[in-house]
Amino acid sequence: MKNKLPVVVFKDVNFKYKEVEVLKDINININFRDFLGVVGPNGCGKTTFLKMILGLIEPDSGRVKVLGLTPKQARKKIGYVSQYLESDLSFPLNVIDVVLMGRIGFSYFAFKYSKRDKEMVELALDEVEMNNLKNRKFGNLSGGQRKRVLIARALATEPELLIMDEPTESIDIKVRQDFYELLKRLNEKITIVISSHDLGFVSSYVNHVACLNRTITCHPTKALTGKMIEELYNGSIRMVEHKTSCHPRDSNGKLYD
Repeated sequence: MKNKLPVVVFKDVNFKYKEVEVLKDINININFRDFLGVVGPNGCGKTTFLKMILGLIEPDSGRVKVLGLTPKQARKKIGYVSQYLESDLSFPLNVIDVVLMGRIGFSYFAFKYSKRDKEMVELALDEVEMNNLKNRKFGNLSGGQRKRVLIARALATEPELLIMDEPTESIDIKVRQDFYELLKRLNEKITIVISSHDLGFVSSYVNHVACLNRTITCHPTKALTGKMIEELYNGSIRMVEHKTSCHPRDSNGKLYD
């Protein structure tokens, strides 16, 4: 059943912030185990699009369905990793404490975590290869390690959909490759929607690209061309491939101007 019904459906969605039109006539289906990259210039509506899936914003018109439910009803089935770090790094939390936060609201116990909660946290830490650092202070981790822990926190909710807003924003370019490989592996089990400015990542790892700039068009990754990117960003733009030595090219192998 999961692989037949769309995980996310936007139907004729419109949204304005005050008098500014942010999303216009958005129609898109995101299918089971899809890996969708949402790209576009700053202010194009990427974060609004993600917040609408999470049920934090409602459309002015049209409808959004997530796993056959309203976004608010489906919220417990969604894992979310924000663009920004929400915690004070000086606060003395261990890695395992941060991941356990993902189980809040799942346990029947008011003041302690259940055996099931702890099992799910261990599994989540294993998924992101951070179990060996579970007793390390969260604030002492590198940016890439902290991001992995936040993904583990999202995975601890046992999500059917994982949403990430600019996940590589605070990650050193040297460790991005491992991070992308992690996401690719997680995509074997769950659907992933990610917003990103990293066009090299989009071209190398996702299945489909949603080009968003008020309106939206969706393409298979192989169909993404330099011309499409230029039209989306209203000008020439370079794409960095994740290789040790390369020249910026579009998905057809042609060098960008």
